[in-house]
Amino acid sequence: MVKAPGADEPTPWHHDHPYYCLDGFETCSLWIPLDDVPRDSAVEFIAGSHQWGRLFQPRMFVGEDYPPSADGFEIMPDIDGHRDDYEILSFDLEPGDCAAFHFRTVHGAPGNQS
Repeated sequence: MVKAPGADEPTPWHHDHPYYCLDGFETCSLWIPLDDVPRDSAVEFIAGSHQWGRLFQPRMFVGEDYPPSADGFEIMPDIDGHRDDYEILSFDLEPGDCAAFHFRTVHGAPGNQS
């Protein structure tokens, strides 16, 4: 996924599990910046969310959402409305860096104001 410069639309809070065609607990995702990414526009992670034991409904990043899942996935909580309830981590990143995280870690990103 690439977010174009000046894109106002945030990447919604989600975890990668429902997008992958596999299951398991020993799986990771990688976030690799192609340009310098300051913390205020970088991906944000909810610390420890991979251990919640919950699976969330996948989201479309643009346009209409997917129909409700028959797999029992939950609707994502309103993280932006309750940011103080979570330990949110984010990092300044540059080309050559890589953020590796558990594929059940809840994450999202603001728009790209670069």
